[in-house]
Amino acid sequence: MATITAQKRLTKEYKALSDEPTPYIYARPDEQNILEWHYIITGPPGTPYEGGQYHGMLIFPPTYPFKPPGITMITPNGRFQTNKRLCLTISDYHPESWNPAWSVGTILVGLLSFMTGNEGTTGTIKNTEKQKIALASQSKTWNATKNTKFMKILADFAYKDSVEEKSVKELEEARQKRRNDLKRKLECLSAGDSGSKALDTNNAVSMTSVDKLSAGGLVDVIDISDEEGSLRKIKCTENATIIDTVDLDAEDDVVESPKHGGHSEFEDDFYDDFEVSDAESFINDVDADNEHDSAAEVVIDSIKEAQGSTGCDSVIVLD
Repeated sequence: MATITAQKRLTKEYKALSDEPTPYIYARPDEQNILEWHYIITGPPGTPYEGGQYHGMLIFPPTYPFKPPGITMITPNGRFQTNKRLCLTISDYHPESWNPAWSVGTILVGLLSFMTGNEGTTGTIKNTEKQKIALASQSKTWNATKNTKFMKILADFAYKDSVEEKSVKELEEARQKRRNDLKRKLECLSAGDSGSKALDTNNAVSMTSVDKLSAGGLVDVIDISDEEGSLRKIKCTENATIIDTVDLDAEDDVVESPKHGGHSEFEDDFYDDFEVSDAESFINDVDADNEHDSAAEVVIDSIKEAQGSTGCDSVIVLD
């Protein structure tokens, strides 16, 4: 059973690995036993292991981080014996060289470095480069069909080309879902507003009545060309009848006309409120989360002229 110190430390390290993944490396603990970790090393390009999927285990002592873990590799790889403890300075073979400041990430980076080298130690084997390449090509199938521990703990990685592929795919699916959700919202808003014409959610600007805007309504600015599908709000005061520019990829917080004032307040990663004092304010929307991949600019000479216009990269509707 893990000590409280080990429990807290391993929980913290899992969060750190999840928040800032290490290239070619993935690891997580068994849900039933935080001292048993399962890792995947994806073979780096330019090595005999390129594209290979190598599953292994880290077995931590209850007194971690004051003592090192045991390290094994389960997937046939041509470099290490399978299911055999490896003799490394970062493993329980050499507790005298262990540093409690080292982490799961440190251990696996060290393991990857040793794997792609040629140094020998207890637990290593000698195979030709051709054999290692063959094992790399077979590794995903082997894990999915013959590696019961892999399918129990890491089945969501079965047949994936790499850890990075899974992460990229999940991110793109999330982005696409957000874009679709925003488009549906726009369609609903447009359909329910007699002041707007039918909305082309791929490339359009739709405005509702000037009266509603001048009364201080909120304008949603949805950049559907942006991979994040970002949604931002502009709050206009009673005298706001013209919005000159809304730049969804600007670096400045607010660029004001010399004669007129304005300010912005961040609500969260995707929502910025702007209060516009009059028709001549020039507003740039700061990239709040530094993740916007494409610039989108909407230029509106007047609210009336903007009603029903098309041809912009962003969609604007009243909330």
